[in-house]
Amino acid sequence: MKILVVSCGTRYSGACLISDETVISCKMENETALTLPKNEVDQILGETGVSAGAVDYLVFLGKPLGYLERILDTHMRTFPWSLIKFYSECRDFFINKLSIKAIAKKDLNFNKDILYVEISDVLAWRAANDYPNEDVRILTVLSNSLSNRVGGVYLKKSGNVFLEREFHLDNFLESSVKDEELLKNNDIRRFKALVNDYFLENSVIISDIEISQQLCKDLMSKHKNLRVNILKKEELLENAGLYALDWLDKR
Repeated sequence: MKILVVSCGTRYSGACLISDETVISCKMENETALTLPKNEVDQILGETGVSAGAVDYLVFLGKPLGYLERILDTHMRTFPWSLIKFYSECRDFFINKLSIKAIAKKDLNFNKDILYVEISDVLAWRAANDYPNEDVRILTVLSNSLSNRVGGVYLKKSGNVFLEREFHLDNFLESSVKDEELLKNNDIRRFKALVNDYFLENSVIISDIEISQQLCKDLMSKHKNLRVNILKKEELLENAGLYALDWLDKR
């Protein structure tokens, strides 16, 4: 089975081709594009000799209604000061996100089923596979799923992964944050409290951004078995395809 993963409008815009659980090719765009990565798709198909008709499924990273929910959630808290950005992101949503199937048919000549996968679910699935024989509490921390940080608390138990809750964070987890700022930031305190509340004997934080080393040290000093896993942008696209394959196999 061949799966083509595409993403646009986020920091991991690009495309990835997977065949029978093997990553064949993955190409990222240099800039955050709001349209489907046609050039990257054409390069991948051209280099691998795979036609669009030979691809069984197109996987799109992110669920359209999830994007809309996060846009509304973010800007309702800062309205009316965020009106211009709210208009820009809603326009992008209705033009590019809501009509993915029609755009894929027009731009990529793809006329088969499209699967939408949540980025947070992909990270949780990856973390669960990293510890196949353990029950694990998983916290996912994302860079941007449009305009705000979104994370999730998951529990892997008896081979199944359950979403327990979602949470929202601002831009203060990255390694560029000064250590003294960590002590003043409400989101950092809230995140530490979240880790404390949900910590199990085996817990892992998985993210696609570099989390502050000071924050990691603070958390690991209190929770000795806490592990932190950082994925590269290419790994996120690759794991999205493998996650979709796993879901298809279990249907």
